[in-house]
Amino acid sequence: MSIDTAPTVSATALDATSGIAARRDILRRLLMTLGPILVALVIAGCILLAVASIHSPIMAMFWRRGCSRRSASSRP
Repeated sequence: MSIDTAPTVSATALDATSGIAARRDILRRLLMTLGPILVALVIAGCILLAVASIHSPIMAMFWRRGCSRRSASSRP
């Protein structure tokens, strides 16, 4: 004795996934997937702008004193 667990397809299920409803479903899923990612990127960009505006003079000083100055071993 076996129990059939396969889902049955009804006329209402076929109507719900056809045409405009299918496009709406795809758009909704796309927005639900990409929406939070886009919001996180915008927030991260705002944070980076705020931090960069505060720390850019400090980083410029480090760059001038350490990174852009030639070391003694690289002089001809």
